[in-house]
Amino acid sequence: MDSYLSVYKRNERLYIVPSFISRDGRRLGGDFVLMATCDEGSSSLADALREALEISLHAPSKEPDRQEARAALHKAANSRSEREFVRGTRICGLHRIDDSFVVLPMRPGKGLNFQFEPTRTERLPATADLATVAQRILEVLAESEEH
Repeated sequence: MDSYLSVYKRNERLYIVPSFISRDGRRLGGDFVLMATCDEGSSSLADALREALEISLHAPSKEPDRQEARAALHKAANSRSEREFVRGTRICGLHRIDDSFVVLPMRPGKGLNFQFEPTRTERLPATADLATVAQRILEVLAESEEH
């Protein structure tokens, strides 16, 4: 089982985007966005993670277009552009591999991009409860830099 999710934190809201593997092996962000709030603690995020991980296992019949996927994210976040969305946003990736969850903190990069912070990458066992994984993601996001 191999799944990847992006968790964006913007204005105390969380946006969870499952990714899919394309036919040629590229990772593509989906055009499906789940939302959670930070003030409900990790249970809201854990529920969204559970659903997003399930979604990411089933490739869509049509490969998501990057612009369509970003438009879905902008709409969910009520932002008019990538620049508006990215400003003030923090991001963390979650990679589910057979034997573990890998929490991938990111920091602002050049332009509107984010970069992985390999020194802060953390593995949790695949048997970890999603509430524990969600709590760690919330902590990582709280420690991360905004763009």
